[in-house]
Amino acid sequence: MNPAPRFAQLHRSLSEPLRSLLLKDTTFELTGAWKFFARLEPSQTLLLYMPGYSALALSLARHVARVDVIGPNAEEEALLAEIAAAKALTSLNVKHSLAELCTPYGTIVLLPQHAAPEDALLLELLAHLAQQSGAEEWWVVAREVPRLKLTRRGRNFWQRLRTRQATRAMSSDLRLLFAPSATVKVAQLPEVLDGRLPAFQHELQLVPDFSSPKYVAPPFAWKKQSGVFENLRAQKPTPAEHTLLGFSNTRARSFLERLLGHLNRNRTEAWQIGRQYRVLPGGKVQIELLAENAPTAALLKLPLIPHAAGRMRENANHLVRLAQTEELREEQRRLFPQSLAEGIFEGQAFYLETFLSGRALEQLPAEQRSPLLFENVFAFWLDVQKRMARTVKITELVFGSVFTNLAERMQTWLKLEAQERELLQRVVAYWQERFAGRELGLGIVHGDFSIKNILVDPGAQRLTGVIDWDLADFFSVPLLDVLHFFVRLDARSFQEAPPMIALRLTQTPEGIHREFFLRAVEVHGYHPEDWPGLVMLYWLFRMRGYLGSPKQTDAKFRRRQISEVLALFAREILSPRVGVVV
Repeated sequence: MNPAPRFAQLHRSLSEPLRSLLLKDTTFELTGAWKFFARLEPSQTLLLYMPGYSALALSLARHVARVDVIGPNAEEEALLAEIAAAKALTSLNVKHSLAELCTPYGTIVLLPQHAAPEDALLLELLAHLAQQSGAEEWWVVAREVPRLKLTRRGRNFWQRLRTRQATRAMSSDLRLLFAPSATVKVAQLPEVLDGRLPAFQHELQLVPDFSSPKYVAPPFAWKKQSGVFENLRAQKPTPAEHTLLGFSNTRARSFLERLLGHLNRNRTEAWQIGRQYRVLPGGKVQIELLAENAPTAALLKLPLIPHAAGRMRENANHLVRLAQTEELREEQRRLFPQSLAEGIFEGQAFYLETFLSGRALEQLPAEQRSPLLFENVFAFWLDVQKRMARTVKITELVFGSVFTNLAERMQTWLKLEAQERELLQRVVAYWQERFAGRELGLGIVHGDFSIKNILVDPGAQRLTGVIDWDLADFFSVPLLDVLHFFVRLDARSFQEAPPMIALRLTQTPEGIHREFFLRAVEVHGYHPEDWPGLVMLYWLFRMRGYLGSPKQTDAKFRRRQISEVLALFAREILSPRVGVVV
């Protein structure tokens, strides 16, 4: 996303938590993560009722011919237009009165400010639409609904919507903007809506809310039902800040149903949606697919933004390359996902790969993370890297490929200040003095070899899979994975920049990591004195995953991940007093 002055000003004015929510909404469009359950046909016109600002309008505009938005004020409209232009989305239109609405709309989405539609503005809009629209699909996004109240609130929601009276008068400003309908009054809504709106079809519940995803599992309760709301998972209280109430007639097929039809064209056993629908940071949706007699499940990946699509494309390319690597044994290749399909469907990129069983290492309690399990994981990965490594003389060309090019790309992306550029040049000079002209082992680097991407069988204490290969590099320093694995074992790495943790690990003789560090150094032809330079390379290699993303506009990210890290390197490595004890 290109710089947007209004957005930048709004971002600076907010508190830190609200800044994070704004980035997740606008930068990564996580508020639209549910959209694949909606109709979203390319030729369709969609109406979004949205008092306030949200990037949901932008997310929906990626799929349909036109999105009409009604509800935002002038300032919110200007912000929405600015972000749409920055994202090159041209199908968005803000309407200022009911007379401007171009009915009929294939889909209508209501995003009220409260969990129940109590304001006169919304009732006037409903009266207008119920009279004129032949919409086949309605979605109501209810926010801030505690999980245990979903059943009661869901059961009463539509009844309240149909019978609610406008108990307070609209302000004069609202009367000017939303003129009352001449033929349908608010009091007539029950009768009109009964005849005009399609039957209730399904309810989606996502936990937690779209703005703060980690893993969403179980992600939703989905039940096709006629005329009644059900909460399928009456469990202990958990946050459910977005609840989606969908209404559609039987003719409306969702985007996800059409995509599954496309994927199932040449299959005897059709893919069906499984239990897991995950919304991940960075603008990604992952959906588990099951087939009745298929030996394994599949994982359908749908990017919400172009940057996420690029990451998923890299992941698919790397999976194909791994499958074709002759140096690996067949039992090793089985521990990596296999790419099954990829393509563009109705303008939306999709990627399909095998679903690997097992629990992420990060989900295991400390008592199940035994030394045997660590040894099995480390021995497997060290053997894979050894099979794919080769000794290479660090010529000028190789040095540029492994070291310098990363620094140059980072400097261009971040537009570093003069002092930061000078420090980065000192880092490159350190690498030049330490590594140029030597013979080193180079080969495969996963790029995020950490406890969240390593799947295990805790009972058998064995590895079952390594996932998420989008940051992989097949010609870099294998020791970077060793660093990252032990960095992510340290809980502080999610509060501090990972290079800070990495430097402490290499300067401390204690801990489980020391034995593994020494083994990896010996296998790949490095020396313990190389670790400071490798820590700095590890920093740039981690930053490589953000290239092309909008993160460079985030002041906290720049301070924590760039400025403070470079200052640390200046103090601890680039000065002559640094020592290494590993």
